[in-house]
Amino acid sequence: FQSHTLIHSLKYIMNVYESSRASILKTFRKTENPIHLVMDSESVKLISVLFSRSELLELFQIVTFQVLEKKELSHETCVTMNCILFLRPTPSKIRFVQNEISQRRKQFSSYQVHFTNILDITALDQLARADAYEKISHITQVYCDHYVIHSSLFITNPSHGHKILH
Repeated sequence: FQSHTLIHSLKYIMNVYESSRASILKTFRKTENPIHLVMDSESVKLISVLFSRSELLELFQIVTFQVLEKKELSHETCVTMNCILFLRPTPSKIRFVQNEISQRRKQFSSYQVHFTNILDITALDQLARADAYEKISHITQVYCDHYVIHSSLFITNPSHGHKILH
């Protein structure tokens, strides 16, 4: 009896899919303005497993998407839109965010910056110094640096090119 109760309890505690989804739901903030979502090639895989495009629109008002490695961030002015940056905390992505927020011209109304793992304190200080025009409304670390395969199965360190064998 106790073994069955423990397994039944673990079923709800160990659901990686629901846990990852809940992390994003708590992190992304819906705003009055439509949102442009910018991701890197790693984080787009994570988001696409957890949410459909229609869910992102309904839950957060995300109307446009962009993957950094596919093309440069559009430099069209969209001051009526907010921007969510959901990126791995690599030096190149941190430099990208620094360059984006340090420009005087206002491309988006505000920026929510979310990194998929731990952000070094030095990088956080660099971002704070670069945000002279106070464009960042939120900055967080979301511990979702993994791919969810199933409710109880995930792959860590996705950038290492792990392959799933069938």
